[in-house]
Amino acid sequence: MDVHDDFGVLLKESSVEEIKNSIRMIASLSPLELKIMARKAWEFVRANHTREKFTE
Repeated sequence: MDVHDDFGVLLKESSVEEIKNSIRMIASLSPLELKIMARKAWEFVRANHTREKFTE
């Protein structure tokens, strides 16, 4: 799975504690930081998950 630190969160254990900590971390981000993360995720998807890339 393509997840980068600058626009996503990858759970290594998927434990309840890890999920809680990840939610707290995301909830503590400013609206601007969330907007930047969302934009980076969108840009990554647009560049890497096209029909052409799937064909490759």
